[in-house]
Amino acid sequence: RTFDAVFIPYPKEKNELNGVSVPIIHLPVYLNLKHYLQLKKTANKDILYIGDVKKSLNIAKSLSSLNKYLEEKQVKIHIKYREGFDVLGIEYPLDSDKKQLISYSTDNIIIEKADQWQFFSEVKKQAFAANAIIYDGTCIDFMYNPFQALAAGRQIFAPAWFGQAKKVPGAHIYNSYTDLTEQIKHYINSATDDGEEERRKFSRTYRIKENSVAYKFLSDFSAIKKITSENYYRDGCFFISYDNLYIKCKKYLDRHNYNVSGNITIIPANDAGFFSIYNKYASYLAYAKTDEIIIPDWRCLSVYKNIYKHYNVEKLNSFCYAAIPDGNLFLKLFETPYSENVFPSELYQSDAMYEYADRIVNISEYNFDNEPDLTYIYSYELPKNEEYYKQFRFKYNKAITEKMKPLPYIMDQINKFKSINLDGHFCISVHVRCAAHAMELLEQTRFQSYDEQINKILYSEKIDIKNGNWRLFIATDNDVSLDYFRQKYSSHAVWQKGIKRLTIDQEKEYENMKKKSGKDIYGYELQHRQAENESGHSVQLAIDILTDVYLLASCSHFIYQNSNVSTAVSYINTDIKMHYAG
Repeated sequence: RTFDAVFIPYPKEKNELNGVSVPIIHLPVYLNLKHYLQLKKTANKDILYIGDVKKSLNIAKSLSSLNKYLEEKQVKIHIKYREGFDVLGIEYPLDSDKKQLISYSTDNIIIEKADQWQFFSEVKKQAFAANAIIYDGTCIDFMYNPFQALAAGRQIFAPAWFGQAKKVPGAHIYNSYTDLTEQIKHYINSATDDGEEERRKFSRTYRIKENSVAYKFLSDFSAIKKITSENYYRDGCFFISYDNLYIKCKKYLDRHNYNVSGNITIIPANDAGFFSIYNKYASYLAYAKTDEIIIPDWRCLSVYKNIYKHYNVEKLNSFCYAAIPDGNLFLKLFETPYSENVFPSELYQSDAMYEYADRIVNISEYNFDNEPDLTYIYSYELPKNEEYYKQFRFKYNKAITEKMKPLPYIMDQINKFKSINLDGHFCISVHVRCAAHAMELLEQTRFQSYDEQINKILYSEKIDIKNGNWRLFIATDNDVSLDYFRQKYSSHAVWQKGIKRLTIDQEKEYENMKKKSGKDIYGYELQHRQAENESGHSVQLAIDILTDVYLLASCSHFIYQNSNVSTAVSYINTDIKMHYAG
């Protein structure tokens, strides 16, 4: 990605930046320090260092001479390293460095790898335990920011070049690694630390709350003004002589100055299974007022931001249907729900959509006031009120027919499968969930329950189970269930091939863990396994489940367990006969 300008938080000469950029203006660092200001002081004198492999190797080599001293003083140094510059999407081989680094690990110098997405959360956990932080960066980049350590009252070891460190109460300034070693000994031997509150107080001057008014141009490009003289800022405005940046900022404002009318409600995707997200959006569409525009924000980046904002969590639990570069997942699956003159399609792909929002639904909100039985175990109650359930199905069907139209290539895939496997046959569909879904079910469903329902349906339709002209469409997230039904109904069973499912071994792994714990356990469903690393995220997973559900709904009879999938099937086809496999 190419930038027109980069704001850097401290002065550096052009030659120090290798000529690739020229500082335009120097700004303070803004940080959200609330979490760290609340951290309590630790009882130990453990030290934390964070960096990439090469820097961690250098520091480990330099501090290895302290090993016996650390053992005597019962102090530990924790070195957390990450591989390469993967935060920028760049990787390079570091195996030799990594092997050498690990060799320096002892009982007192603890060296551990931090996963790419777990890096920041792991650092936070360590910050609860460590009492001091070593800062050794060449700039303020992905490393643990020294200001956050100060907000927590922790002591800091910082290189002499880091000018801000000289202002920090009680900072340990070092000129070399030899100097750092002596500073660490001095820190360990010191009897008291009277500067904790002073450090916390110092850090507060870097909070957004104290500085955002003075530098509003960072979030409001209209505060950037064109001049011909030297750059400066005053009263929150940035006066700049750099033509390209000014022109780009002006174009940005023009591009985002859309004439959007109507009452805008944004529905962010929650960190959940696909049809939990689908049903949530469909529900708000179903209950939308005449002038209300319901916008789906199904961006992976948005889910990350929301789980951090609301739960202080940085790792996804279930959302595995798109990676950050995929943009808004909704537009990968469905036609744009509103015309360009109502809500421009460009707005779906960035946070700019929120500039026009009248209401933003909370990530954990499922339209409970209007539809308390929509999702999770509560959906078991929906069919019990037959009259309401009938109205529910028609209401939601109208909403998705108008605003959630699958893209033509997805409908082509569905129709092609139907024409080859289902057309001209009496069709029954079954949806079977893996054993790990037991926590969301009111009761464990047995395969025999499905068999009983299949027999009842075929008997009522006077169709011979062995030789009759009928098909059984199977949608499942696991190979155990698929194997059972395709063997039991071999000449009648059909299913989508090439779809990601839990293997038999993965199902056994869950069962073994369940026996070991003596209860149903969470985190073993397909979506949980795929969400664990972003490499497992795939739009194809969403396409697979969407096409599976449309094929389930294309049959005459549907045998189901309690799930968001069965709820969606019920209103995608309002005529399909629903049979609970209880």
